[in-house]
Formats: sequence, structure tokens, C-alpha cells
Amino acid sequence: MNTMMEYQKQGSTICGLLELNDKALWDDTGLIKLLKDRGYKTCPNEIGDDELSKLDGGTTVRNYGCCNVNQRVEAIQCEFAPKFRSEDDLPKLEKLARDMAECIFTFVTRYISETNS
Repeated sequence: MNTMMEYQKQGSTICGLLELNDKALWDDTGLIKLLKDRGYKTCPNEIGDDELSKLDGGTTVRNYGCCNVNQRVEAIQCEFAPKFRSEDDLPKLEKLARDMAECIFTFVTRYISETNS
């Protein structure tokens, strides 16, 4: 089983998204659910779990996530365990990049369609 840290600051950095769907990260097209379905561990792992305090978001998340509902800009910061960042294991790194791209695409497609219709 792989390990991945998924950061989302519920109620602050993605509150605009949560206004559209309060289970946006957890439903069938939710980013956390999609990653878990591929065998990654996430933090938080279950809806309602506390986040890790050391993953408090960065400048981008705070500046562009913070409920910018009118422009529909949201920010989700992902942190990856060191074993995923090693250039010594390019197949693992490539799999992570492919998995993330596919999960993000699936996740955002629903909301792009909703906001552009």
C-alpha cells in the first residue's frame, strides 16, 4: 500500500467548493476518494478526520483558496511522502504523476462543467 498526504483545509481554503458540494473530496468523483481507490493513503483519511497541523497550507493555498467563490478559484495543496519524490525510482514517480493527473482531471471536470453551464 502506498502512502500519500492529501491536504485540504476544510471550511477555509476550499469553502467555495464545499458550498457547491459539502462532500466534494469524498463523493464518487472526490479527489480523496479517487486517490484512495488507487491504493493511496490520505490525510485526512475519512470525512471528519482532523488534518495534520504541520500541513497548514502555503501562500498559494491561503491567497487563492480562501473562498473566492465569485471567481471559482480554489486551492488544494498536496504533500507527498519522501518515498514518492525520489528520482531513484522513476517508475514510482511516473505512476504517481499519472495517477494524480487522472484523479485531478476526474475531480475538476464535474465542477468545470457546473460553473460553465
